[in-house]
Amino acid sequence: MLLKAVSFVISFSILAALIYFSDVGAIAAAVAKADPTFLAGALALGISSLVFRALRWRYLLAKIGITAGFSTLFSVFMAGMFVSNVTPAKAGDPYRSYLLKQKTGAKFSENLPSVVIERVADLVAIITIALVGILSIASFPYKDILAIVIVGYAITILVVILVGFKEKYAKILSGIIFKVFGALPRISKLRERAEGMISDFNTSFRKYGKTQLLFIIFLWSLCVWLVDGLIVYTVFLAFGLQPSYLIVLFVIAVSVLIGIASSLPGGIGSSDAISAVLYSTLLSLPLSTAAALALVSRLFGIWLTIVIGAFFFTRSSSQPRNEQ
Repeated sequence: MLLKAVSFVISFSILAALIYFSDVGAIAAAVAKADPTFLAGALALGISSLVFRALRWRYLLAKIGITAGFSTLFSVFMAGMFVSNVTPAKAGDPYRSYLLKQKTGAKFSENLPSVVIERVADLVAIITIALVGILSIASFPYKDILAIVIVGYAITILVVILVGFKEKYAKILSGIIFKVFGALPRISKLRERAEGMISDFNTSFRKYGKTQLLFIIFLWSLCVWLVDGLIVYTVFLAFGLQPSYLIVLFVIAVSVLIGIASSLPGGIGSSDAISAVLYSTLLSLPLSTAAALALVSRLFGIWLTIVIGAFFFTRSSSQPRNEQ
């Protein structure tokens, strides 16, 4: 709880600093001139993106033999996204699998790989966009730093894949976790069930092992981020600007990578600041305009997800659960 509180304090401090140093009045003036028609379009695209992401998860679940009605899956997906985005370093991601078990009876250890492979596919798609940007955008000044960040993520992805497909690596990782956190009551209770859970996890994860399936998942994830790029591009149109779509996508990719690395909830603050600086640098915009674009774009991204997710989280908390 203390860590979460500190994370939010840091996040909103960064947001406040961004707004203050970018000139509050200039940001407000830029937002006031935005075309509401395009903003409505950005909202529609934002909602469509969430539905598209939920459909991707349904597809991933179906590939490991788990099915449920779309309304149920969407409510679980949004509640899970809410928890993920209000916890540091997206540590709340497994809550989605827990809630799916409560709602449908699908075993936690068997459905968790769907969330893991989704996150891996997202990272691969984002890294792909970032690499294209590094090669195509000559004016980007931090290529060496970004390359180091990408290598770090690539190593993380490799570890996740090894743990997912190879049971012996999963057991090594679980052994380390129990050794470090074994004194915690909730962790120690899992020790007795760990072997069975690892076996279930690896069995489900290996169902994603076909090359064709992995390519389809990657393409689906890439499309998800292309839609998110359209959301931000539409916000630019609302401000009367027509930037390079590639630059918009590149800034999204970099801000997401830095946001996750910052471990702040939903990348709040860190992603906003990075986006504003890069829009200003790459598009030669005043910092106030760049900050306004970053903040408004996030309204139709992270904040839309949090608001809708909070509704479904509250609703799921008040409904009876399946205790299978």
